[in-house]
Amino acid sequence: MPAASPRADRELGAVATSQVNGCSYCASVHAKRFVELSKRPDVIDRLYAEGLQAQLDPRHKAVTDFSAKLARDPVAMQESDLAPLRAQGLTDLEILDLVHAVAMFSWANRLMQSLGEPVLG
Repeated sequence: MPAASPRADRELGAVATSQVNGCSYCASVHAKRFVELSKRPDVIDRLYAEGLQAQLDPRHKAVTDFSAKLARDPVAMQESDLAPLRAQGLTDLEILDLVHAVAMFSWANRLMQSLGEPVLG
């Protein structure tokens, strides 16, 4: 079976999704995991400093832009939104995996937000 998208891409997609949805707890958890997997704290530093409009390398920019748009307005997605991902070498299976991650984390963000703020115990 062909490989799904790299775990770091899914984690970065979850960071962008959580930023769109205003779930800082989820964004921080997935940012930490992205850094562990990718060894690229600079990507997260830029996203936190500059927001989703941050200038990132082409692959990370394609993943964050796609994830943010899908989280923000899934009905507005067009086939042309896939072009930047494909230009970075993502296969259809990897893109589908990213779509699933964004959908799942959009749901998880809303669940976390409905439960209230995390409490240190």
